[in-house]
Amino acid sequence: MKLRIGFVWIALSATAFLPRPAGAAFHLMEIQQVIGGIGGDTTAQAVQLGQRSPNQTVLNNFVRLMVRDAAGNNAVTLSLFPLPNPTDGTLCRPILLGTASFAAKTTPAATLNYTMTPIPPTYIPGGTITFEQISDGGILWRLSWGTYSGSNLTNATNGDGDNSPPFAAALPSTSAAALKFSPACGTASTSNAAQYAVTPGPAVFTNNANASFTVVAPPPVPGLPGASKVLLPMALGLAALALAVLRRQTA
Repeated sequence: MKLRIGFVWIALSATAFLPRPAGAAFHLMEIQQVIGGIGGDTTAQAVQLGQRSPNQTVLNNFVRLMVRDAAGNNAVTLSLFPLPNPTDGTLCRPILLGTASFAAKTTPAATLNYTMTPIPPTYIPGGTITFEQISDGGILWRLSWGTYSGSNLTNATNGDGDNSPPFAAALPSTSAAALKFSPACGTASTSNAAQYAVTPGPAVFTNNANASFTVVAPPPVPGLPGASKVLLPMALGLAALALAVLRRQTA
């Protein structure tokens, strides 16, 4: 009997040193929010992820964030999640990626968890961002938009396996708004068109330390008041004509 108890104790102890299930490390993640540019500046971009289950923080060497063009081709790596990994694995706690110029266009200046490669400007009208497992290329979450016509399939880890149709418009890039996952955190992924919407005002991004940063809308370009929109160009044109005549007479 003692021998049997000892064997069971050894077997149970050994399981404590086995790797944890992969789902407890990085699989259960969602793309919460994306901005493709601020006031037309497509170098200022950000992607906010959210942990759909606690402790989805073991990212380095396991996952990558990718973007592809409107046909689903020409993949660009946005991030390989270099060390250090995020420290807060609280349920729904965000993880913030942004380009180098993003922080200068938020208030306060954003503290990023990762610096990302910019989404190519030609992908703004249509494209797809995927949160992928490196080992097999499995797509754990996908966000597609605009004119995207490629595959919308994912694995079934975080949803029904098909994110079609894409969100109907281009990725926001001309204002301070972002494209945001509208259901509550933890909701399974189904249709990008049904589950994503443009924020009604300036987007607010949050990092893993739970600090929030509001995108600053660029000041509007001042317009000409009333009739001066027509009269001023006419006056400038007449002045240029008069100058040309004067030069010809003095030549």
